[in-house]
Amino acid sequence: MIDSSKLEHDLQAQMQAGKVPGLALAIFNDREVLYANGFGVTSSEDGAAPVTPQTLFRIGSTTKPLTATAIMRLVERGQLDLDLPMTTYLPWLAEQLPESATI
Repeated sequence: MIDSSKLEHDLQAQMQAGKVPGLALAIFNDREVLYANGFGVTSSEDGAAPVTPQTLFRIGSTTKPLTATAIMRLVERGQLDLDLPMTTYLPWLAEQLPESATI
């Protein structure tokens, strides 16, 4: 069970400390949403909208380090070899690329 009042209190304290204007949080178990809430506002500029669980944020380049970390964890476990072509793991990718592409 999630103690939502403690979670929200701690999260808002961390947001204030980190000067984060807003965020949306969802906690899942399998495919079931256990908790979803929005905190703060969408921007530090005037006229920012309140954040809700449905607020969409631009993620920018944050997926690059997440993807790299996931890949390296698979390498550490011996489940992925960086020296093999990507099509070894994603065979459908070869169909999507021009013949001249090397991956």
